[in-house]
Amino acid sequence: MGWLTRRLVLEVRFTHNLAYYTTRIDTLEDQILTMSDTALPMEGSQSQWKRVMKSAKLKMGKKKMKNIGLTSIMLIRTENGLHATGALCRHMWWPLAYGGKVEDGCVRCPLHQSTYHLEDGGVKEWSPFPLFPPYGRLLAKMRKKRPLRIHEVREIDEWIEVRLTC
Repeated sequence: MGWLTRRLVLEVRFTHNLAYYTTRIDTLEDQILTMSDTALPMEGSQSQWKRVMKSAKLKMGKKKMKNIGLTSIMLIRTENGLHATGALCRHMWWPLAYGGKVEDGCVRCPLHQSTYHLEDGGVKEWSPFPLFPPYGRLLAKMRKKRPLRIHEVREIDEWIEVRLTC
């Protein structure tokens, strides 16, 4: 058995075991999103701007993963400006800051190649997995397409500040 076949067998087993858990996570996420849509406006710490890091530490074309309370975010500096997004891919929760590629105003997850627009978080491609497209289509059906969360970001007094959005 070749290395690619072994890897695919392991990923299929892993994917099969995760099928139950991902559908469960999807259900819980839908419940949380429904509750947040009907919740009162944010008060206190979440509606305020939070200093995350010094501006000089985020170079052009670089990504950094940071935490604001229990929320993980990814900061990216591109030619188009500064962006703050959710830190994890919405397909299989891989950290986008670790190996994610930023091209043409989009960020691509290194795991299964899901691609998101940086401006609005919209899904450009959902798990195409170009090494073995049938496997990519199978993985894509395991989770509903979900946009990447986009947060407000600004630079003030040589600091990068982020305001979390629901």
